[in-house]
Amino acid sequence: MPIATNPVINLATKVPGLSWLVAALGQVNVEAVQKDVTTLQRAHLAASAPELAQYVINEAAWRAAGIGFATNFVPPLALMLLAVDLGAIAALVGPRDLILADQYNHSSLKNGARLSGATICEYPHGDCTALNQMLNQQRPQHRRCLVITDSVFSMDGDLAPLPAILALARQFDSMVLVDEAHATGVLGATGAGGVEHLGCTGQPLVQVGTLS
Repeated sequence: MPIATNPVINLATKVPGLSWLVAALGQVNVEAVQKDVTTLQRAHLAASAPELAQYVINEAAWRAAGIGFATNFVPPLALMLLAVDLGAIAALVGPRDLILADQYNHSSLKNGARLSGATICEYPHGDCTALNQMLNQQRPQHRRCLVITDSVFSMDGDLAPLPAILALARQFDSMVLVDEAHATGVLGATGAGGVEHLGCTGQPLVQVGTLS
């Protein structure tokens, strides 16, 4: 099945300036992508991770060598997402730390959280009141705290309350990791994802994504 028949890509056709992306994706077959990495790389104008990172976040963040936006054209696509989330989470927190995660997060985020060794608490989906309470109760007991959320949730297609999450993270000296796997190329004025769409570009957070 061509990627272009995906309703997410159909939505992307409504975003100004993304005709090049839609045209490229329309020529790619999912099965072929999983067998041939080169095919997918050549189908995209942004052929390298540095180019894509500059497009999605900003040039300064890339040059600072922060974690920023991680991507890799490695088949199969499910393993791609898992590897990115595992690596990013493990780099940020460990056994003496706390993870607060939206209960509807993608399974790759859940697996990455478990393998980090950090204490994990899930808050009710999109509930910043509950997140606030957990931070009040749990944050003082841990060295570092990481709040993890998808920007767009795959089950219902709704958005994370990212501005409120960032405000709480600042209040409680915590980090925020946002998975953009379902938002890059679809949301935002330039298609840069949920962070851009929600007006949070330039805020202190970690963005991960996979073009999945």
